[in-house]
Amino acid sequence: ILLNGDSWFDILLADLAAAQAARPGLLGALALRRVPEADRYGTVRLKDGLLRAFEPRGAGKGPALINGGVYCFSRGIVDHLVEDGSLEAEVLPRLAADGRLAGIERAGFFLDIGVPGDFEAAQSLVPAQRRRPAIVFDRDGVLNLDHGHVGHPDRLDWTEGAIAAVRRVNEAGWYAFVATNQAGIAKGYYSEADYLALRAQMYRDLAAAGAHIDDERHCPTHPDGTVPRLAVRSDRRKPGPGMLLELKARWPVDWSRSAMIGDKDSDMRAAAAAGLDGILFTGGNLDLLVEQVLQSRGGAP
Repeated sequence: ILLNGDSWFDILLADLAAAQAARPGLLGALALRRVPEADRYGTVRLKDGLLRAFEPRGAGKGPALINGGVYCFSRGIVDHLVEDGSLEAEVLPRLAADGRLAGIERAGFFLDIGVPGDFEAAQSLVPAQRRRPAIVFDRDGVLNLDHGHVGHPDRLDWTEGAIAAVRRVNEAGWYAFVATNQAGIAKGYYSEADYLALRAQMYRDLAAAGAHIDDERHCPTHPDGTVPRLAVRSDRRKPGPGMLLELKARWPVDWSRSAMIGDKDSDMRAAAAAGLDGILFTGGNLDLLVEQVLQSRGGAP
């Protein structure tokens, strides 16, 4: 993954990687942005998902596709680089002419600070764009079926629509968080390492669908635990709000538009204690519920 250092194009990087891997022989894929006025940018021509040509800056006016400055390349690109020259002006046009580059058009937030006016605007635009709502998912009983202290990858069963629900949150440009009680660690049913292995498996499953979790918090304590150091009361454990407040403090979240989706009363109480709306998941397709939640809060992609 290669990113231009003076621009920000808010897209799902997994989509770009999928485009690069979709056709044999491709050396890379570029994220493209349609702009209303292209006179200050070089433009590109796209046909059937492949980049056909690059036009120099100032070659045309009006709306056009431009290179958004986000790339996914295979290692083979190294053989085509020049020792002293420009990737954008020399290497990419040649590869496009040979049909070796894919392009995907996306409409995400785009900002290029290459001129003084846009650099000045970025001082307020960037913090505002980073401030976005979040969906906080409980884990067991929401993202995966709750078989009772699910602590190992071989006990992982996703709920219906869960992976699609996380991707929907990603596509909306919202943060996707997880806050989960893990009393099974305190009670000795599984270890912290087991929990982390299961989390890694879940993240791999999500990544295969182009989805991701931005942050996850877990509470391994329980007053009745058999592991002495974890047999304590903690306001991090739901219905305490600790994990939710940690997420709020860590990220620039628009808390007023955010929500927590849980399947237990303790989830709803934790959300209320953190000043967050709680949405009770009673089963069925999680993606449909998330779609409704986003639509009701102005966040449907």
